Amino acid sequence: MLLYSLIYSLLLPIFIIRTIIKDKNSLRQKLGFGYKKHNLPIHIHCVSVGEFNASIPLIDKFLEFNQVVITTTTKTGAKACKNHYKNKVSHYYFPFDLQFFCKRFIKNINPAISIILETEIWPNFIAVNKKHNIKTVLINARLSDKSYNGYKKFQKFTINTLNKLDFIATQDKFSDDNFKKLGVKNSTICGNIKFDIKVKIDSNKLNIINSIINKRAIVVCGSTHKNEEKILVDSYQKNPCNSLLVLIPRHPNRFKEVENLLIKKNVNYIKQSDNSPCSAKTQILLADSMGFVIEYYSRCDAAFIGGSLVATGGHNMLESIALKKLTISGKWTFNFKHLVQNLTKSKSYICIDNSDELFDIIKNIEKDKEFYQETISNSFTFLTSNTGATENIFKKIIKLFN
Repeated sequence: MLLYSLIYSLLLPIFIIRTIIKDKNSLRQKLGFGYKKHNLPIHIHCVSVGEFNASIPLIDKFLEFNQVVITTTTKTGAKACKNHYKNKVSHYYFPFDLQFFCKRFIKNINPAISIILETEIWPNFIAVNKKHNIKTVLINARLSDKSYNGYKKFQKFTINTLNKLDFIATQDKFSDDNFKKLGVKNSTICGNIKFDIKVKIDSNKLNIINSIINKRAIVVCGSTHKNEEKILVDSYQKNPCNSLLVLIPRHPNRFKEVENLLIKKNVNYIKQSDNSPCSAKTQILLADSMGFVIEYYSRCDAAFIGGSLVATGGHNMLESIALKKLTISGKWTFNFKHLVQNLTKSKSYICIDNSDELFDIIKNIEKDKEFYQETISNSFTFLTSNTGATENIFKKIIKLFN
């Protein structure tokens, strides 16, 4: 722990500079200041938008009988939380993981329990909670082979941290086995709360999208990463089709970078922020306004999930599946290995080897309509048959209060 804290302290100036560049308003709270006094709330930490959206059903259950404090790491996560809950929950930025900052957070928030989502393992925060007898759990936990191999290099330190948790609720047997191979004693399979997703369409946002799309058929490429947009645009130009291609970069700081790519490629494009309708000649719509992904998915003919044509590891496919859309990804999906295996086994989604295949599919959607409708039906059946993780986790957490 001492070595970890020393390294973290040496890197702290870099973290501070990055925070100032990305979201200077969050710095004060990340340094352990600016928290209001609370009394035994449920504390739930979500890194960003994806984790927050997944946790909404669980947050709603806790709000029925207790106050809830949400922390996020990113600005987009904070915005999603505030837009969804308004003043129903308190939101703060998660502190830098050094004991001084964590102690200030704990002193002010005074949580009854801290609930951390997925892969967020903060040794000092967990240690401070343990010292103050605050129960801490890791839920919806996943551990890919890549992460397992990384943790194994520091196995003694990792296990010392993980076994301070009151329990770890894993998504599936694959992740649970990896945790147990590391030496974790307190993990249990509870399922993936992302299957309990409740998709809500914002009618105002949908109206904005419809006015821009102007009755065009669309294919959405969501959560795309660096170099991925270039791959997609190159294939789109080689394989022109009538559908409007919607690019939604994963990170908003890349909007300008992607726009420069479109200019360089000499494509006919518009931006959502221009708020003007596309024409029949418009090829690409750059969705450069945050918080519209669900509405775009609801309107599309097919959804390509980014981070999978490049070695990023993929992103959550369940939002588009919940909206009964044909869901497609590339082969780089190691972050969701078990999910993808089950989707493939149940013939519930389409994996492509390259971006050219994506546009072949798009051009053949009408021709192979029966096959694609069967894929959509399979995926929705798969989704609904795997619900229940939220209730499992909720019951397990409630037992900690008894």
